[in-house]
Amino acid sequence: MYKILSLTLALLFTPLWISACSAHDDDNIISTTEAYQIWSQQDKSSFVFLDVRTPDEYQDGHIPGAINMPIQTLSEHLKNVPKNKPLYLYCESGVRASRAASLLRSAGFKEVYNYEASMRGWRKAHYPIATH
Repeated sequence: MYKILSLTLALLFTPLWISACSAHDDDNIISTTEAYQIWSQQDKSSFVFLDVRTPDEYQDGHIPGAINMPIQTLSEHLKNVPKNKPLYLYCESGVRASRAASLLRSAGFKEVYNYEASMRGWRKAHYPIATH
């Protein structure tokens, strides 16, 4: 009887537990196509692409016009992040960008989007890459 009750409870609550442990808000994830459409707009001053990788990674190639603000020091530089523009965060694979998005949202930033495919997706799509 105990095993049946335990199994029933586990089946009932597992979906709730999984959704509660989700690392990000699905509404704030953008695809590679969406990232490119946003980036290719005429008025690039209306949004910010924020590269949260290391300076060396940024120098090796980044989305043109992106600002480099490594996640390791992001919390120390929040005053330098524009609050009045949508922020599109990326890293190499999406993990650091997701963590940075959570940090920014908890600091009161409203329009924070995670470009989930990040640089890997951008490169794979053969979109423009800047180096310097």
